[in-house]
Amino acid sequence: MRGRGSREGNGPGAAAGSVAEAVAAAGSGSAGEAVARPVRGARRGPPLLVARHVSKSFQGRLILADVSATLAPGTVTLFSAPSGCGKSTLLEILAGVQKPDGGAVERLAAASLMFQDNALVPSLDAAGNLAYILPRAMAASERRDRIGLWLARVGLEPRSYPRSMSSGMKRRLSLARAFIADRPLTLLDEPFAFLDDRWHAAVAAFIRENAEGGGAVALAGHGAARALKDACGDLLRELELGQSPVTLEDLWYPKGPWVGSKRNKGTSS
Repeated sequence: MRGRGSREGNGPGAAAGSVAEAVAAAGSGSAGEAVARPVRGARRGPPLLVARHVSKSFQGRLILADVSATLAPGTVTLFSAPSGCGKSTLLEILAGVQKPDGGAVERLAAASLMFQDNALVPSLDAAGNLAYILPRAMAASERRDRIGLWLARVGLEPRSYPRSMSSGMKRRLSLARAFIADRPLTLLDEPFAFLDDRWHAAVAAFIRENAEGGGAVALAGHGAARALKDACGDLLRELELGQSPVTLEDLWYPKGPWVGSKRNKGTSS
């Protein structure tokens, strides 16, 4: 086990299932090319979240100014900016954890948020942290199978506790908790932090898999740009914060009646 703050040296290996195959199959399309054409194979549906003219200040300092964005099924949205420009704040506003000072956010589906500091429950082991997020009404067999699947995918033992985990292991558990909820909206704050290149590829494949299943993924972070573009190039779009106004409209689907998506049935969180 590596010390806290170090990058993880243990790759995903067989535990990540078909992740390596998914990365290889994703190709190397660029985000710039993707905007000009619709997503192939992604489920169409109405927007899952619409943010309009969002602004936020802290202690008199303007962090976010006039940010508008539409998150639709089958898309991966990267919020990019230098540190301190409001990426984490924006994700928390989109999730409903913080309120904007101005503008509005309309969440049309349930959301799952991965915090930058992981926010794991220290008194629960890895399996318990995943079980904590699942609906109580879920059948015991489904709960067991889903937890086992995601622990295997992120290479963690069910009885390991956060206090004994490296920073990379905590990040992988936090990612598993965000994805295991299987909500239409998945918001990830610095998902690639403390992970090495092999885990970058695995996480990027998880993100693409979620979007291809009809979800919308939005993330903020530094690094791993190559892994993200390699896995999600045809689904990926980028919104650079720090300028005003900042607008990201839904460019993916033609005007007209939406084709329904069975994933778009969640409630706002």
